[in-house]
Amino acid sequence: MYSFIVNRRNKLYDNNKAEIVKCSVPVISIGNLAVGGTGKTPAVIKLCQVLLDKGYKPAVVGRGYKRKSKGLVVVSDGVEIKADAEAGGDEMYLIAQKFNIPVVAYSSKSDAALFVSKNFDVDYIIVDDGFQHRRLYRDYDIVLLSKDNLLNPKLLPFGRLREPLKSLKRADIICLTKGADFELFKSAADSANLYQELKNKQFYECSVKFGKSYNLMDNSEFSINKSNRIIAVSAIANPQSFFSMLSDADYNIAASKSYPDHYNYTVNSINYIIKLAEQNNSNIIAATEKDAVKLKSFINLFKENNINNIVVFPLDFSYKKI
Repeated sequence: MYSFIVNRRNKLYDNNKAEIVKCSVPVISIGNLAVGGTGKTPAVIKLCQVLLDKGYKPAVVGRGYKRKSKGLVVVSDGVEIKADAEAGGDEMYLIAQKFNIPVVAYSSKSDAALFVSKNFDVDYIIVDDGFQHRRLYRDYDIVLLSKDNLLNPKLLPFGRLREPLKSLKRADIICLTKGADFELFKSAADSANLYQELKNKQFYECSVKFGKSYNLMDNSEFSINKSNRIIAVSAIANPQSFFSMLSDADYNIAASKSYPDHYNYTVNSINYIIKLAEQNNSNIIAATEKDAVKLKSFINLFKENNINNIVVFPLDFSYKKI
């Protein structure tokens, strides 16, 4: 049933029977076929940095998942941040923190992109998680595929794919992430009789690694001694990937706690983390940047309980053309 609905919807756009809107500036979508966990946010951040380094003026639009606001929200106007993580969503707020660029959250990414093109002086609009938002015309479609996606290329609910592999025909660039490589991709594409149609796409092998860690308490650079006991906390699509990266880097994880993706932390959940730290004789919390934008609201509560180190691990997205 899910496959039928997806295919029917795509055919409407493929056959020009559904409306497609086009912006006055080029649009680049960074998305995937699966439900979360392929590194879209680090990829969006990397693309923003690349464009800025080349002298271009980008903007970012996205849904702002699990935000507590409704309607269109200007998270940043390119000069100052206008909304917090609760109003704009953790990913949009994180991007707004990193760059002085327009960032807009709205459930309709096409309407958000049109708003940006009419109200801001930009050269490119980057759409976060835009591959399935077909109402918006894209000049470039970048699609991320992880090892898990290729090992189990099944649609929901039997797998994690929102669309079948054949939808990659719409992609301009295919980024192989989180353990995926070209041989694995070729095997999966061959099994679906797709390789000949996809082999001339642009392919990149990509990886995500830790950047320089910093203390959320004062934003100072902070390196954890590998012998220190830490409490790892994460509310991302694949929290185990964060925990595994910490373990692979030989950090001493005394305990870990995961929450659903885009989870809005509460006083109760923070108190649970504090109790976990006390039980494990630790005063260091390790978190992702996505979590940090929400944990920041509870800094005083952490300090009151003698936790003065919330160490944030940014993710650096790197890529190599195949």
